[in-house]
Amino acid sequence: MNHFYVYQWLRTDSTPYYIGKGQTNRAFDKRRRYIPPTRDRIQIIKDNLTEQQAFDLEIKLIAKYGRKEFGGILRNKTEGGEGPSLTQSTKDKLSKMFKGKKKHYTVWNKGKKLNYNNGLTGHTAEAIAKIKAARAKQVMTKRSKETREKMRQAALKRGKRLYMIGNKFALGIKKVA
Repeated sequence: MNHFYVYQWLRTDSTPYYIGKGQTNRAFDKRRRYIPPTRDRIQIIKDNLTEQQAFDLEIKLIAKYGRKEFGGILRNKTEGGEGPSLTQSTKDKLSKMFKGKKKHYTVWNKGKKLNYNNGLTGHTAEAIAKIKAARAKQVMTKRSKETREKMRQAALKRGKRLYMIGNKFALGIKKVA
């Protein structure tokens, strides 16, 4: 089947820094160990290749540009031509082998009751009710200009900037709207 291609990732100066073999969306896939550059810096060198043709071209291009560790310009870890794709029969065998097997990990909160009481975990229902009633009575009073200025000056002396968030002040945190 001729559905493989060879691609290169380019630096901003248009020189390649990685050459690879792929199929489907590999050159553009962001779920990899190394995140690809923007689409305008990814080039498909040649497509419609068999896997062996793609391996051969990848090896040839890596040899042409050279790897960084040997004085070249590419960040490739190998000379290329490695990591053949799994055949459909191999995929089927693996799928059959893992079907019905238990996973060897457990979910951290499996079977636990979750408590969504605004951070009031570990308290009795009576204590939670008292805390909530006390919080409800608290009234946020607006600080006077004089108090705000004193707070700002004190923060500046400590080398911090004071930002206003609603009626509250926060050190070093600026609200982005």
